[in-house]
Amino acid sequence: MRLETLEDKLTFFCGATVAWFVLYTFVNYNLELPAKIGKRKADDLKNRVVSIVHGLFALVVSGYHIYRDNPQYAEPATPIQHIILLTSCAYFIYDFIACVYYGLADTGLVLHHAMCLVGMVSCEMMNNCTTGLCKALL
Repeated sequence: MRLETLEDKLTFFCGATVAWFVLYTFVNYNLELPAKIGKRKADDLKNRVVSIVHGLFALVVSGYHIYRDNPQYAEPATPIQHIILLTSCAYFIYDFIACVYYGLADTGLVLHHAMCLVGMVSCEMMNNCTTGLCKALL
């Protein structure tokens, strides 16, 4: 998959964002938790399942890419790096919206998500520095 134009990147990003919401919907309807947990904690736990999926995705795909391709810091971004970063950006958008919707957001979460998004989007726009971000995700 080539993500060379801004249109290609935006299309992939929107699709990835929708995929994170679909995954949450699947988890929400299929993960049965005891009633004694309470709705707020149940929503938080279900959102954490999606977070674990993102963490595993980032670990496996970044690790595979770094092990197989051994990218160097000065090189332009590769297609797999675009996929990793755009999928992670989509996850951070999903997670921010979900945490605000369920009342789980606090100042630390907002700052964390904002800084992650600013870093990832700036690297995508410059088409550089993605190697460092992929290694940081690993």
